[in-house]
Amino acid sequence: MSDPRSTLLVLQRYFWPGFDSTGPNQSVMEMIRALSDRFRFRVIADATPDEEAGRWTELHGIERLPLRAGWLGSKGLRETLIETPHAAILANSFFDPTQTIATLLLRRFGRIPYRPLLLASRGEFARSALATKPFRKNVYLRTMRAAGLLSGVIMQATDEREAADVARALGPNIPIVITPNIRTIAPLPFHPPRQPGEALRIAFLGRIDRIKNLDFALDRLREADVPARFNMYGVSLDEPYWLACRQSIERLPPHIVAKYHGVIPNGEVLPMMARHDLLLLPTGGENFGHAIVDSLAAGTPVLISDRTRWRGLEAEGAGWDVSLEDGGRFVAAIREAAGEDAEARARRRAAARSYIERAIHADCAIAIMTKCLESLVNNETVFRA
Repeated sequence: MSDPRSTLLVLQRYFWPGFDSTGPNQSVMEMIRALSDRFRFRVIADATPDEEAGRWTELHGIERLPLRAGWLGSKGLRETLIETPHAAILANSFFDPTQTIATLLLRRFGRIPYRPLLLASRGEFARSALATKPFRKNVYLRTMRAAGLLSGVIMQATDEREAADVARALGPNIPIVITPNIRTIAPLPFHPPRQPGEALRIAFLGRIDRIKNLDFALDRLREADVPARFNMYGVSLDEPYWLACRQSIERLPPHIVAKYHGVIPNGEVLPMMARHDLLLLPTGGENFGHAIVDSLAAGTPVLISDRTRWRGLEAEGAGWDVSLEDGGRFVAAIREAAGEDAEARARRRAAARSYIERAIHADCAIAIMTKCLESLVNNETVFRA
């Protein structure tokens, strides 16, 4: 019996297994899990070093094709887009050369069958993101517009703020659809209480790069000068930056112990966060902020910048959202968290969980995304308005 679902090819270069705790990866996986009864998602991703490339596999119900990166895009990408029946393409990352750019070039010059294409930039047009490698990105943007590579492409944003970022970068005439991220909240994990005299347990969860601002976190932690264990989780993609952070770690006093744990599987994130007292993430900007949601869902308060959608935390008792220009407030918040007694910590943990339960509306997001993808598959003009 043939599959009645519409097939959607998902271009997600860094995809699980291996990168499952990164934000874009989580967004894609949540979408697939929520909508797989309506659509057949088939993911094209980079092959890991130890796996066979070019062969479709299935893991926990998710179909994935690993491809090796080549000089002009992923090897076998064109053949896959020709030979694999599909109703539409969902691309993730505007600046990805091996999949997104290669597909747009193939599409523009008629080397693959024309299919509707929805492109999620995943926060890449935020001012803080464009400030990283700006020359390369500006050249690419000008080239994209001049070559007409965005003809017929629909951009996806997760909220009005991101839609404004996309329009500012690509121009007011680019079609944009706003679909909130699908995110469900898992049951509250067990929290081992901090014992009397035990150091403050702080986590950092995110890519080790300038946008996530690990060096800023280390500097504020040193200035706070309270006993702490600082555990860092995330993939390191910027070696010079990580070297600078390691030098900052070496300057920490003996009563502040920092340890880098590398990438953490997504299934282990909530239990890990529940073992901490605070998430410290002074990010330069977030498209959604899965790490923040994970921390709050685990009942762990957060100390973050004011450059995310998660605001008003202090008034809710769930943490702090602070301007990056106010380093002293970060220091004060760390000291406040360190000085709270068991009763205050329990109240704050309950407030953190309550805040995110009220903020996440999974059913609404699923309905909006379903309508979006149905319109994309049917190439409805109302979707392009």
